[in-house]
Amino acid sequence: MLTRGRRNATAPNQDQAGETVCDISNQECSVSCRHTSGQQSPNVIVQVNNDGSALPCTYLSQTSSGSSIATEITNLTITGQLFARDLTLLLLHFGTPALTHIKVSGLIDPDFNLDLIHNLTSLKHIDISHNAISRILPSEKCTETVFPIVKQECRFPPGTQITTLLVNDNVLSDMPKGVLALFPNLLTLDWSRNQLNALPTHTLEVTPHLRTLWLRGNAISALHKDMFAPLTHLRELNIGANLITSVHELAFHSLGALTFLAFVNNPITHLAPNTFSTLSALERLFLDDLQLTTLHENLFTSNPNLTIAGFDRNLITRVPRHTLSGLSKLQELRLDDNQLTTLSMDLTSLSNLRF
Repeated sequence: MLTRGRRNATAPNQDQAGETVCDISNQECSVSCRHTSGQQSPNVIVQVNNDGSALPCTYLSQTSSGSSIATEITNLTITGQLFARDLTLLLLHFGTPALTHIKVSGLIDPDFNLDLIHNLTSLKHIDISHNAISRILPSEKCTETVFPIVKQECRFPPGTQITTLLVNDNVLSDMPKGVLALFPNLLTLDWSRNQLNALPTHTLEVTPHLRTLWLRGNAISALHKDMFAPLTHLRELNIGANLITSVHELAFHSLGALTFLAFVNNPITHLAPNTFSTLSALERLFLDDLQLTTLHENLFTSNPNLTIAGFDRNLITRVPRHTLSGLSKLQELRLDDNQLTTLSMDLTSLSNLRF
């Protein structure tokens, strides 16, 4: 159910247009392509087949037996064991001015320099998930990640048009404010399954237009006051599978537009009664796999639009009678695998609840 919170933004309309799959051998530095739909496609997948060493060439040649690629590639996926110099070579061959979506997986270099893709002037979606990246840098000449970045070599011109940045499943230990500042119009940011142990309060103020933020599977231990304060347009937030033991009662207070909140699998034992008091638009709330023993009677008094609420696998022994009163739109309530001995909730107002 939680996977519906973030859509895959890397390759739209692939089913309609098919794909062009290109194989590159470390032995020959030649490109052999085939079309899955029998015709040229703007969606290209490049598979680099090597032995973990860099491609030993400075240019790529097209094999005479392979299919030709489209002149206007819009969606490019590059997979294999890659080095930065390999990526530079591949983008010289496949990086067309029409490219809007790029996905790179299998990168061996710990640093990802944005100047590798700075010539892709139509780019809107960047997916560099599932790599071994420990640092994202503006360029090879710029290792500065503090804010503000004013040096010419630290600028990333395409950044203002990027709306999706997926960096999940890497080894990033921080979220540099100076790097985020290069993407002021981001709508979707996925920093899941990295090594974040904290998120400084003002980090996200440089991406005020965010609609979707995923921080699942890091090591964040606390949510502080105003941590998400700039994100007044945020609609989906996933902070599950962290190490959160405390939530400031005003951590979410600016998220009035939020409709989806996943807070599952954190070792927290208590939530203040006004934790969700400003989330009037909230529709789906998942508090599964925590260590809650009770739900405060006023916890949901300001969430009239709640339709799904999940509390599975907690330690809840009781739910006060009026905790869910007023949730007239609630359709699904999950309390499996708790320690409830009695259920004294007033369900008279929950006319839409399905059992």
